[in-house]
Amino acid sequence: QRKRKRRPRRSAAAAAKQSDRGSVLRLNPSSDRRRVVWREVGPLAMDPDQPYNPRLVLLARSGLGLAAGVRFALPGAFRGVVVYYARPTADFRRLKSGDNERYLRRAADAVGAIAALEGPRRVCVDQRREEGKEAWERVRTRLRELRADEGRMGQYVDDVRKSTHEGMIDKAKHKLQAGMEAVEDLDEEDAKRLCADGTEAIKNYAVKCRGGGNDPPPNFSNRETAFTFVGVGTTILVLSRVNDIGRREGTRHLVMGPFGALVTLLYGLTAAPASQPRNALVGQAVSMTIAVAVSYASIPNWAKETIATSLAVSIMVRCGITHPPAGAAALLFSTSDRDWYGMGLNLLGNVLAIAVAVLFNNLNDRRQYPTFWAVGYFWRRLYGKFCRKKKEDDEEEEEEDGGKGGKKA
Repeated sequence: QRKRKRRPRRSAAAAAKQSDRGSVLRLNPSSDRRRVVWREVGPLAMDPDQPYNPRLVLLARSGLGLAAGVRFALPGAFRGVVVYYARPTADFRRLKSGDNERYLRRAADAVGAIAALEGPRRVCVDQRREEGKEAWERVRTRLRELRADEGRMGQYVDDVRKSTHEGMIDKAKHKLQAGMEAVEDLDEEDAKRLCADGTEAIKNYAVKCRGGGNDPPPNFSNRETAFTFVGVGTTILVLSRVNDIGRREGTRHLVMGPFGALVTLLYGLTAAPASQPRNALVGQAVSMTIAVAVSYASIPNWAKETIATSLAVSIMVRCGITHPPAGAAALLFSTSDRDWYGMGLNLLGNVLAIAVAVLFNNLNDRRQYPTFWAVGYFWRRLYGKFCRKKKEDDEEEEEEDGGKGGKKA
């Protein structure tokens, strides 16, 4: 007999990697691109761009010096982030190893799957409660019908009295009276429950209006304030100089109002998502496009301002590109004589302001700008949708081909 050739055994790391790939394809197609970025908790807790968070400060003091967030996305649009903590003395190479990152991604998917069960579980519990309420409602309706038919019930009792013992008739009367009293008690309980629910809703609304009780963000130090002053002054100086040159040559000039809000974000809220280049450029482009298009409509100026601003802000928040100066630009461009050329000129001004902020902010050892570029974000989303659509079409064609083959057989 011929000896069978033994296949080479795979290492445990290779097997784990292969199983991780398979699970990633089943659970989350984009999880193979998820990065595990570790950051220090102390600087995050004392970041002046963020509200004061006592929980984060306590975590930093307790010795959890590093933190990392791993995203998960499950079918049904259930998404979230799992935050991991590590000691500041932990070996950073082990934290960044491929095996550890794969483990953290898999653990994040598992936590997300457990969290995703909460919604269906609540739905099932609510269904059981609704079924119980419906059963009680049927009982109440039946008892009310018995109460409304007292005349027929009395005739029935008279007939029963003629053929049964008097004690049984009295027992039936007592039961009927007890049932009617239960109906009255249930109605009063419903009214009390409705009043209690309304009072609780009003109390919750009043508590929310009083505020969450969080402390305001910390103030900038003198050094950071001076750095902000120089950065804002440099950026506005460059933009004003470019604007003056354009006016002298007779070309269009910039609308400087939104740039005041822009430099506030670039140097006052450097780490905020609304300050990042993607939000600034894409948000400005979307808002000014809407505003210029609305400006051509033959409607009053108050209607133009209302429609352009509301549309711009709604689209920005829906697409995740919220940028406050873009809302101001939509308001200004909707009623001015700016055309597409003026829109392009203001976009170039935004590019120039962001370039100055990138060069200037990174000179400070406590700042980093930008925190993300996300240049290919929209392309990846469109490409992912295209791939999923193509895969679904291929599966449908295979099913149709299989059905035709079965009929021929």
